[in-house]
Amino acid sequence: MQRFNRSLNHLNHPLPSVLKSPFKLLDGPKSSTARNSDEIAKLFPNLFGQPSAKLVLAGSDPSDLPSSLKIWGCIV
Repeated sequence: MQRFNRSLNHLNHPLPSVLKSPFKLLDGPKSSTARNSDEIAKLFPNLFGQPSAKLVLAGSDPSDLPSSLKIWGCIV
Protein backbone atom coordinates (compact mmCIF):
# COMPACT_ATOMS: atom_id res chain seq x y z
CA MET A 1 0.00 0.00 0.00
CA GLN A 2 2.83 2.38 0.78
CA ARG A 3 4.31 1.86 -2.68
CA PHE A 4 0.90 2.62 -4.21
CA ASN A 5 0.57 5.86 -2.22
CA ARG A 6 4.08 6.86 -3.22
CA SER A 7 3.27 6.31 -6.90
CA LEU A 8 0.22 8.57 -6.59
CA ASN A 9 2.47 11.41 -5.43
CA HIS A 10 4.21 11.37 -8.81
CA LEU A 11 1.01 11.91 -10.77
CA ASN A 12 0.51 15.44 -11.97
CA HIS A 13 -3.08 15.73 -13.14
CA PRO A 14 -3.97 19.17 -14.45
CA LEU A 15 -6.95 20.87 -12.83
CA PRO A 16 -9.75 22.14 -15.07
CA SER A 17 -9.42 25.90 -15.48
CA VAL A 18 -12.68 26.57 -13.62
CA LEU A 19 -11.21 24.96 -10.47
CA LYS A 20 -8.11 27.19 -10.54
CA SER A 21 -10.20 30.31 -9.87
CA PRO A 22 -13.16 31.13 -7.65
CA PHE A 23 -16.28 29.48 -9.03
CA LYS A 24 -19.97 29.18 -8.34
CA LEU A 25 -22.55 26.50 -9.09
CA LEU A 26 -25.54 27.03 -11.32
CA ASP A 27 -28.48 24.64 -11.35
CA GLY A 28 -29.17 23.17 -14.75
CA PRO A 29 -32.04 21.12 -16.13
CA LYS A 30 -33.28 18.10 -14.22
CA SER A 31 -32.02 14.72 -15.37
CA SER A 32 -34.26 12.94 -17.83
CA THR A 33 -34.29 9.91 -20.09
CA ALA A 34 -35.24 9.18 -23.67
CA ARG A 35 -37.41 6.25 -22.51
CA ASN A 36 -38.14 4.01 -19.52
CA SER A 37 -38.27 6.99 -17.14
CA ASP A 38 -40.38 5.16 -14.54
CA GLU A 39 -38.01 2.20 -14.50
CA ILE A 40 -34.92 4.38 -14.12
CA ALA A 41 -36.59 6.47 -11.41
CA LYS A 42 -37.24 3.26 -9.45
CA LEU A 43 -33.62 2.14 -9.84
CA PHE A 44 -32.14 5.52 -8.86
CA PRO A 45 -34.75 7.22 -6.66
CA ASN A 46 -32.30 9.66 -5.04
CA LEU A 47 -30.60 10.69 -8.28
CA PHE A 48 -33.14 10.68 -11.08
CA GLY A 49 -34.82 14.04 -11.61
CA GLN A 50 -32.16 15.99 -9.72
CA PRO A 51 -30.90 19.19 -11.35
CA SER A 52 -27.59 19.07 -13.12
CA ALA A 53 -24.86 21.43 -11.93
CA LYS A 54 -22.60 23.70 -13.91
CA LEU A 55 -19.41 25.28 -12.57
CA VAL A 56 -18.86 28.84 -13.79
CA LEU A 57 -16.27 31.44 -12.90
CA ALA A 58 -17.43 33.65 -10.05
CA GLY A 59 -16.99 37.37 -9.81
CA SER A 60 -14.75 38.96 -7.21
CA ASP A 61 -17.65 39.24 -4.75
CA PRO A 62 -17.13 36.67 -1.94
CA SER A 63 -20.90 36.16 -1.70
CA ASP A 64 -20.68 34.58 -5.17
CA LEU A 65 -18.58 31.76 -3.76
CA PRO A 66 -20.10 28.58 -2.35
CA SER A 67 -19.51 28.07 1.36
CA SER A 68 -19.11 24.33 0.76
CA LEU A 69 -19.46 21.91 -2.10
CA LYS A 70 -20.99 18.50 -1.56
CA ILE A 71 -19.64 15.83 -3.89
CA TRP A 72 -20.67 12.21 -3.53
CA GLY A 73 -21.39 12.57 0.17
CA CYS A 74 -18.19 14.52 0.98
CA ILE A 75 -17.88 18.16 1.90
CA VAL A 76 -15.08 19.93 0.03
